[in-house]
Amino acid sequence: MPAPKSPPKRTPWLSLCELGDEHWMPLSHGEGRFVASEEVVRQLVCRDQICTQYVDEHGLPSHAVDANPNGSAHAIEGICSPCGKVFWQNGPQ
Repeated sequence: MPAPKSPPKRTPWLSLCELGDEHWMPLSHGEGRFVASEEVVRQLVCRDQICTQYVDEHGLPSHAVDANPNGSAHAIEGICSPCGKVFWQNGPQ
C-alpha cells in the first residue's frame, strides 16, 4: 500500500498533517498517474506545491511498483495550487 508523505500546513486540505507524516491507504486502481516535464516539476518544488508523494518502507519517495503503482513522475501523489486552496490527489479510491 502506498504511503504519501504530507507537507506542513501548505493547504487547508492537509492542515492537520505534519511534515513526514505517513498515511497508509489501499489503492484499487492501476490507471492514471502524475505526469509533468522536469521544468514543471522544478516549478512545483520551488513553489512548495508538491503535497504528497508515494514512499517506500523507509519513507523515501519511490518509483517501485509496490509503492508507486502507477509510475507517477517523481513519486508525486498530490499537488496544490499556488494559494493552496485547490488540492489534486491521484487516489486514494
